[in-house]
Amino acid sequence: PIFVALSHFLHHHQGRKRFLIGYSGGPDSKALLYGCLHLFAKNSLVVAHVNHNWRKESTDEELLIRQELEGLKLPYYIKRLQAPHEHNLSENFARNERLQFFSHLVKELDLQGVLLAHHKNDVAETVLKRIFEGAHLTSLYAMKESSAWHNMVVFRPVLTVLRKAILHFLRQK
Repeated sequence: PIFVALSHFLHHHQGRKRFLIGYSGGPDSKALLYGCLHLFAKNSLVVAHVNHNWRKESTDEELLIRQELEGLKLPYYIKRLQAPHEHNLSENFARNERLQFFSHLVKELDLQGVLLAHHKNDVAETVLKRIFEGAHLTSLYAMKESSAWHNMVVFRPVLTVLRKAILHFLRQK
């Protein structure tokens, strides 16, 4: 399913510009990265990682990601977040900082957009989250395969793939 989704995406969105991959190092983004490496030309990818510094292990994980990306010989950029003193590093603050970092790279490097590893299970989670937050029925929309954030295109090429299939792909790799 991952290769099918990525092939479909590539067929509809391949241009002359490279793509940025938002890479957390977790299973979802790892499957996206390695699926892209299988189907895309290596020189069409740039990787970005954001270290949220939420856990003690964050710095060690950042080092492992650096080593992984250097081993793959991919260009990459890493940003470390520090929470403003007036509040903790919230999910919304982190998401905004991450998207600003990606947007800066997309503009600076003249990239086509950012690829994120949101999948089918994330769609259901987003709708449920909006229900629990008291959203009106008219605002119960989910993520789309492509959208815009300020002047950056956000692509979600594996949005039709279940997490179970993503984990199966990783086990095979």
